[in-house]
Amino acid sequence: MIYTPRYIFNSELEELICTCDNSKKYRVLYSHSSSIENAENGKLIGLSSQVIAICSKCRSIYKFELKYNPIFNEKVEIKNVTKVTNDISEVKEDIISEFKSFEETFSFKSDEFLIKILNERYDNDKKITEFIYMEK
Repeated sequence: MIYTPRYIFNSELEELICTCDNSKKYRVLYSHSSSIENAENGKLIGLSSQVIAICSKCRSIYKFELKYNPIFNEKVEIKNVTKVTNDISEVKEDIISEFKSFEETFSFKSDEFLIKILNERYDNDKKITEFIYMEK
């Protein structure tokens, strides 16, 4: 099972990304992720991602690293937060132009997003999946 959140909520984070008043969540525009799950039951063991997301309140765009290990921590760790100065249309255009030629090869498609599995392997009792999530 691939864990691809469309939104990241402040309540899930160890620290805030955006400091605007009443910021509650971020819509994920793009993520390049690696997930580790238990091969037997599909339970998520760990997730690390490079994310581009937009604050739902002030519409500021941020790039950051996300790490989640439910065994050791209930909250998601965020590192290397950078505010993106481009507007959303430019950011989305850059993401789409990078992956447009691959659109027909995406593994999962919906009206809202695309998911491309880059690599999937098993290591003992773990399933490791590298994938890209992209909002359309």
